[in-house]
Amino acid sequence: MNIRTILFLVSFWVLVASCKSDNQPIKTTNNSRTPSQADTTTLSQQYSDSAVTGQTLYVPVYSHIYQQNRAKTFNLTATLSIRNTSMQDSLQINAVQYYDSNGSLVRNYLSQTRTMGPLSSIAYVIDEDDLTGGIGANFIVMWSASTPISHPIVEAVMISTSHQQGISFIGSARIIDEF
Repeated sequence: MNIRTILFLVSFWVLVASCKSDNQPIKTTNNSRTPSQADTTTLSQQYSDSAVTGQTLYVPVYSHIYQQNRAKTFNLTATLSIRNTSMQDSLQINAVQYYDSNGSLVRNYLSQTRTMGPLSSIAYVIDEDDLTGGIGANFIVMWSASTPISHPIVEAVMISTSHQQGISFIGSARIIDEF
């Protein structure tokens, strides 16, 4: 017997010995069947448990980032993206507010509530040369719905492709209030 055969047998024995045998039949699922009414009810109940009627969200935004040292910065275009993930229900965007590093309101993007239909998206852009927000800028987004719905996806995408260099990253929303 060579060393490879011995190593194989030892490895196989360790693998078999580490498997737990509880003498229970292996459960399989048939993914090709149509869900029964009971399955659908269970999925609906799980879905509605995580659904809410509104949130206030904090979204970090970077109008520029430091490079090499604090004296040199790299300006970024920031896009706030709001996506309704509900396939049936609309939601209302009640506020989109842009704050600077000191927590002062720079810009209020909505003068009235905006309705988003199912699976729709909207975006708000901070231009690359707009540095009013500073390094610690953020958005506050408030949304509501008449019935509990799935959480929208709210993210900020920062990007720049200047100076023969490209950079991009995402800032995800944080829930600061939920109802």
